[in-house]
Amino acid sequence: MSRNFIVLSSFTATLFLLSCNQSFDSRAPFQPQIVVFSVLSTDKRAQFVRVEGDYMPVGNDPLSSTTDNTIVGATVTI
Repeated sequence: MSRNFIVLSSFTATLFLLSCNQSFDSRAPFQPQIVVFSVLSTDKRAQFVRVEGDYMPVGNDPLSSTTDNTIVGATVTI
């Protein structure tokens, strides 16, 4: 039991000592794009489509962005 603990502790310590110390950012460079959202229903004459622009929030908190990115007056053909 104690031998397994020593081996596991040594392995864990080695991982921490040999690990990389570079920062990691999971976000790609921002490229503005149009986002289209719609739920189509065959039993209704009027269909609703939401067209918006994407955004890049400061930091990693998407709730920090309070701007309205809606594209008004877009013509959508279905």
